[in-house]
Amino acid sequence: MKAKTPLFKVLLPVLLLTLNLSCKKDKVEDSPQKIGDVVIPNEVKVIDSQTWNKNFISLDSVSKAITFSKDISSSQSVKTGDIIVSSAGEGLLRKVKSVSTVGNSITVQTESATLTDAIQKGLIEFKQPLNVSRIKSIKYFYGGIKLNKGNIGDLKAGSQNWEINTVLYDNDGNPSTTYDQIKLVGTFNCDWQLIGRIDIGLLEGLKEVKFGFESSENLDLQLIAGLQYNFEKSYKLATVYFTPFVVQVGVVPVVFTPQLDIYAGIEGNANGSVTTGISQNISFNAGMQYLKNQGWSPFTSLNKSLNFQPPTLNVNAGASAYIKPELSVKVYSVVGPYANLKLYERLDANILETPWWKLNAGIKMNAGVKVDILDKFLLECTINDLLKYEVMLSQSTTPPISKPSVTTTNITSYTSSSATVGGNVVTEGGVAITERGVYWGTSSNPETTGTKLQIGSGTGSYTSSLSGLTASTTYYVRAYATNSVGTAYGSQVSFVTTSAIFYGSVSDVDGNSYSTVTIGTQVWMAENLRTTKYKDNTAIPLVTDNTAWFNLSTPGYCWYNNDAATYKGTYGALYNWYTVNTGKLCPTGWHVPTDAEWTTLTTYLGGEGIAGGKLKETGTSHWLGPLNTGATNTTGFTAVPGGSRAFFGAFDGGIRGIGDWWSSTESSTAGAWYRIMSNFLTSVDRSDSPKRSGLSVRCVRD
Repeated sequence: MKAKTPLFKVLLPVLLLTLNLSCKKDKVEDSPQKIGDVVIPNEVKVIDSQTWNKNFISLDSVSKAITFSKDISSSQSVKTGDIIVSSAGEGLLRKVKSVSTVGNSITVQTESATLTDAIQKGLIEFKQPLNVSRIKSIKYFYGGIKLNKGNIGDLKAGSQNWEINTVLYDNDGNPSTTYDQIKLVGTFNCDWQLIGRIDIGLLEGLKEVKFGFESSENLDLQLIAGLQYNFEKSYKLATVYFTPFVVQVGVVPVVFTPQLDIYAGIEGNANGSVTTGISQNISFNAGMQYLKNQGWSPFTSLNKSLNFQPPTLNVNAGASAYIKPELSVKVYSVVGPYANLKLYERLDANILETPWWKLNAGIKMNAGVKVDILDKFLLECTINDLLKYEVMLSQSTTPPISKPSVTTTNITSYTSSSATVGGNVVTEGGVAITERGVYWGTSSNPETTGTKLQIGSGTGSYTSSLSGLTASTTYYVRAYATNSVGTAYGSQVSFVTTSAIFYGSVSDVDGNSYSTVTIGTQVWMAENLRTTKYKDNTAIPLVTDNTAWFNLSTPGYCWYNNDAATYKGTYGALYNWYTVNTGKLCPTGWHVPTDAEWTTLTTYLGGEGIAGGKLKETGTSHWLGPLNTGATNTTGFTAVPGGSRAFFGAFDGGIRGIGDWWSSTESSTAGAWYRIMSNFLTSVDRSDSPKRSGLSVRCVRD
């Protein structure tokens, strides 16, 4: 059933329907209405606000069917082919497809209509300021931006004054540490005016369309960037909703609703801190115009002045920071003209070049118009770079002498008692690196609370090993580098050592003995299950025939390629899920892991993406060579790939390349979850398989 929504909340606002409520069908309807130079087709029915609000019941937001009370028929005659117009909400302009009466209500099914349907001849012209007195509401999406509240409610106020103090990026999520932040700080002032002209001729149809934007923009913007960033992000800071305005054309009200979205963004990269700023003062008149038989063309004028703050930076950087206001205007709540203006500063710095930094500022504007509401024969228009201007403000030829730039290497190789750590001195800061290394410890900010490990001098990458670590413990590492100016630090990274490996053993009722291993809070078999009996000593059916396997909906097991002599000892048996679901497959005190227990294991090991390497047996004795990607077996789990048997009975050929292990958790009535490891990935992947498939099993202790 389609949703019905009150019109004043959802409808596209439209022309004020000022129809004479008492008019009746007579011969006047055979000719259009003429008021001066305006000609309105007689099919246009303008429903005034009082009549609309009194009789309106609902609007179907999908089909655009409008339901009125039956009382409307006494004052308003609406028939198929009419154009109905209302200025309620953001206005309505629709063509009637059908009219039906049910009980005490009248339903009017509608379709799209255009201005040229409602106006045969007429001129729509306006120049509308969009100052704070016209603001209906503001929605903020991001902290650190606000409209100067002193202007709200001041009917004499003109421009909008915005204050900006926005953190666009914070690497560690801690607002008190600023070295890893990127901020925009400053003020933005804008004074928009919307210009419009639509000329419709009696014989020519749509003769002229002109939509333009006038504004004076003042931007004082400072970019403050911490260490190490390389990304591009855009943030919508706020949306300003303006009250609709109406241009009357004869009896037809044309309703326009402006909206202003304000974006801020940063794009680029840096290896060190940078602070710079610009002031831009511009005014412009720009837009697009349409003339019959000539099509669309742009019009522009631009005045600008630019001031700047020379950058303070240590090393290489390339950054563009910008504010971008986007103005759109709806006509009868259908999107019409739109434009965005991007005011930006761009810094390029490379200490190996001369000049080593350049500071640029620029302006770009794109504009367009969607024409669904204007005339069905008119093509939409988009003009990129309607305004485009860039100038180099300043440059420097003196290379800097500063602290070095250093990054910390992510920790990917570690065990329960050791880890490989390191860093990379990206630039030396103009003078030689006398010392480099890492700080490490079990508390955050190891440069103040931890242990120092020196690892040589000079630029480039470096590594070293830590030993004697404690199992299942979080460690923090931060690289450093020192020259005659001072010491610089890379970002902090952390890792959790694996649990100490405690081996044991368990036997099944067949007499098979399995090594076991403790990983975190779980104890796992370190071998694939190979029992032929349940723990109550009853036999599990051995199924060798492919057709018989396919037809199974009860327990069964097999050996890969039906060859127990070759595969049983190392790779174990393959069981269908019906065997798993008996709850009797594992030895007493053990069970087939649930899907959640598999997730507990991979989460403890740092996530699915890297857990496979820590679980797989090393080397290629049992894994297919020459690859066994990332295998360290730091857990002692010693995963080996036993292949699988498809639900239709065929063996998949994945022996030694892929291992599949059941969970005891259903994914559907026909399938269950399992885990996959392969010779060419470090991951443990989660998927589901038909219950008739034959997969390996590892047991976990109760």
